Amino acid sequence: MTTTRKSFLYNVMMYAIVMGGMLVLVDLLGYLLGAYNGFLSQSLSLVIYIYCLYFFCTKYREEHQNGFITYWQSVFFITGLSFFASMILGLFTYILMKYIDPDLFHHLMEEIESNYVMIFDQNEGVLSNQMQETLIENVRKIRPMDLWSSKMSSYLIGGFFVALIMSFFTRRINTDPFHEIN
Repeated sequence: MTTTRKSFLYNVMMYAIVMGGMLVLVDLLGYLLGAYNGFLSQSLSLVIYIYCLYFFCTKYREEHQNGFITYWQSVFFITGLSFFASMILGLFTYILMKYIDPDLFHHLMEEIESNYVMIFDQNEGVLSNQMQETLIENVRKIRPMDLWSSKMSSYLIGGFFVALIMSFFTRRINTDPFHEIN
């Protein structure tokens, strides 16, 4: 049974809730273990992200598309899944940084600022002092809402590029010439 536009969006949102929940659990686990922005936490989150995109796209193809999905249907499905899951993950990040642990937000901003200072010290003379101060001031103006939008846009853009590649592996076109077309 071929899905309609309404059921397509419904399936994207339902799978995105599960995927977003899994990504939130990984971030929460990283936060509780003290490695919120650590390599292991970020790597695990990326692996789960890519696995979920592939798993849910093939599940959608098999359960709702009679085992067939075109390249562009797959691209739209994976991109939509990335968008809605990133909204959930971004909302969690905002709530974590704004209400649960505001010190974590300040700690991350101090870490970014110290990284900038270290880069500036290593590359003396490349940037003027005024440019260095301007970059550091811009870091100080970042708010938790900026992190939410940044996380959403990075997952959306990344999801689109992953979708362009992954859709080659998830697509399956019906080659039966006697297949009934609706």
